[in-house]
Amino acid sequence: FVGVKMSATAATELKELGIKFDYDIHVHAPPITDEIRALMEQMRENIKESDAYKEAKNSTEAVIQDVLDRMLSDSSVFRFLRARNLKIDKASPMLLHALEWQLKEKVDNMRATYFEDEAVTGKIRVPDAKDIHDRPILILDNTVENTKNFEKHMEHLSWNFQRALNKMDGKVEKLVAFLHLGNFSMWNTPPMANTKHTIHLFSNLHAERLGHAVLFQVLFYSSICFIPFSMFCLQPPAYFTPFLAITKNFMDKHTFSKVVMIRGSCDPGTKNDNILNSLIGSNWREVTGAYQPCQNAESSPGYFHEKYWSHVVQEEEELIAKRKERHAQRINGNDKNIVRKKTLL
Repeated sequence: FVGVKMSATAATELKELGIKFDYDIHVHAPPITDEIRALMEQMRENIKESDAYKEAKNSTEAVIQDVLDRMLSDSSVFRFLRARNLKIDKASPMLLHALEWQLKEKVDNMRATYFEDEAVTGKIRVPDAKDIHDRPILILDNTVENTKNFEKHMEHLSWNFQRALNKMDGKVEKLVAFLHLGNFSMWNTPPMANTKHTIHLFSNLHAERLGHAVLFQVLFYSSICFIPFSMFCLQPPAYFTPFLAITKNFMDKHTFSKVVMIRGSCDPGTKNDNILNSLIGSNWREVTGAYQPCQNAESSPGYFHEKYWSHVVQEEEELIAKRKERHAQRINGNDKNIVRKKTLL
């Protein structure tokens, strides 16, 4: 109850600070009416008529059945329907495209060991802590890119995105993306193909999963990551402004409306600090790594790989165990249905 009350207070404060915040848009889904449920059923039937669904339905591979269950669930269908303003003719192809991508990528089969070389700088990570509204946080820091395998970069992003989704509880269906951009420059700008795919992943492949995207544009200068926070609050390089203008063209207005720009001073009591207190929580610096010490000059602020990675591996082991249990239950259920059908015959 205390957490709910704090979240409600924070939501009110965000609106007063000029930040768009609506629980039905930025945290969880609005209620499903009878009319909407009828549209969802029609949309689900459209997907079941596709070749991709029919082929996947006959698969005995556990990860394929997990994808079907997840993508055709009420919450998933409703998200894609909302993403296209309840228009089935546009929402159905969108959901089918996302389903085909999930079936091809099989993100659930990806393992931490495959990504550790990508993860050592903390350029993409999901902290254990959630924000004040119980939303998982996906941290992105392209300024500490350490490899040149762009295809693997996108796989790493997809894997972390799914890890964030796995942390959602109850009615929460949105995450917060926090982008460290203080040291963003033309020298570490991601390839435009990667940028387009990232936007596509947030806007289309994972429709209506983004709650807010915080563009944190505060300079970070340090070789050992130990500088008092007041020294960070400077204007960032101007290069990001034209870059954002270009990437904005690839975003729909609804997605872009969730972007929160943080520039200038973030000292306690400033408007920026108040926004982040209400958007993420009073511990926003610790959770996001902003102004925090890190392991070396090539790492994202607040990141210590050995400590973080041990949690990732443990989390993965627990998730795999749960999946095995769920798959066993599904097999037992299918066996019982087969016996039941033979009895009826």
